Amino acid sequence: MDLKNTLWNSPSHSHTKLVLLMICLALLVPSLVFLFITATGGDEALMIIAVIITAAVIIITGAVFAIGRFTSLKWCVSNILFAVAESGFYFTGTVNQDSYFSAQWEEITSYSVKQEKNGLATVTVFFDDFADCGSFGKNKSVKMVKISDVETLKSVFETKNIKSVEA
Repeated sequence: MDLKNTLWNSPSHSHTKLVLLMICLALLVPSLVFLFITATGGDEALMIIAVIITAAVIIITGAVFAIGRFTSLKWCVSNILFAVAESGFYFTGTVNQDSYFSAQWEEITSYSVKQEKNGLATVTVFFDDFADCGSFGKNKSVKMVKISDVETLKSVFETKNIKSVEA
């Protein structure tokens, strides 16, 4: 099988994490203004309420950031390019292609496929140990979200004796 130029694009166009962070930041501004007004106004009870609201918004913003960073939500971003070659599996962003991740075929233990609408699928590639995926952190797996032509990818994995597991 000729693996030259075998690419998959993950055009999920999911901005869930970004939208949630923007909502949190949009709530943070009025809560800080409310805190400032109550602090200068002298009403202690109102100021305590403003501190509680501001603290809650800050905690929720941190939680949204952590969830986006440490869960599979991090793979739902626009335009990640995935490629296979004779030496292994690669991925990079469409914007910064100087930074990329690679794994040798021996480092990949298995993969799973979850079929979605319109012939697209989410493919998860599992590694034998934690891999440093750059800005995506250290991961035991990589998700290829909303990709097409899954049959070709499956045949590549079968050629390399990588087994399929249930999604």
